[in-house]
Amino acid sequence: MKKAIPFLILAALGSGCATALSKEGAQVKVYGADASAPELATGILEGCRLLEKTAPFEQQESERAAADPYRRQRNDVAAKGGNVLLLYSTPIVKRPSTDCSPKDQSPGCLEASQTWNRVAFGYYACTPEALRRLDARAESADASGPVFSWKLGSSRVPVAQLKSKILAMMREGIGTDVIVAYVKGERLKQKLTSDDVIDWKKSGIDEKVIQAALGG
Repeated sequence: MKKAIPFLILAALGSGCATALSKEGAQVKVYGADASAPELATGILEGCRLLEKTAPFEQQESERAAADPYRRQRNDVAAKGGNVLLLYSTPIVKRPSTDCSPKDQSPGCLEASQTWNRVAFGYYACTPEALRRLDARAESADASGPVFSWKLGSSRVPVAQLKSKILAMMREGIGTDVIVAYVKGERLKQKLTSDDVIDWKKSGIDEKVIQAALGG
């Protein structure tokens, strides 16, 4: 698994989760960036015009575990005529949860993390060509850099509800790989227990799907 780079939302800027996302804000793409990456100054953002960059702040990594935590900032970018929100992040204190693997970037592990980062927001207006270039370089949130697409989380779902959705897809003949991709995009309210794993297996759910639900 590729190394994940932490990105943070500043709570002092306002609760993104409590902010309604505007139609224009929904069109704003969110990326994270390693603030120390020299590649940021060598053309990756060519075709993107900086509209505003906030001063750096220190914030705990657990703040980013919320589903779509950047609503307010996405709205602000749209209001300024931009289409990209870039989160510059530099870790300053690394204290991951001792109950999780260092590579585990699941919401539960992020919420338990005591890691702190220095973060700043960049508001950009990028041309279509620049957006295509960013997308090509930023395929996943756990890529190795220097720019990463931010996977906005969905609302958390109960274990039983996710199981029901998986079984429904299986009945429709949807392949395991597609179901695995779907499960990885979901956020569970609680981790699967050993009883859940046994129950899912008895229900005929593929072990690859169970592993995805476990955050593997």
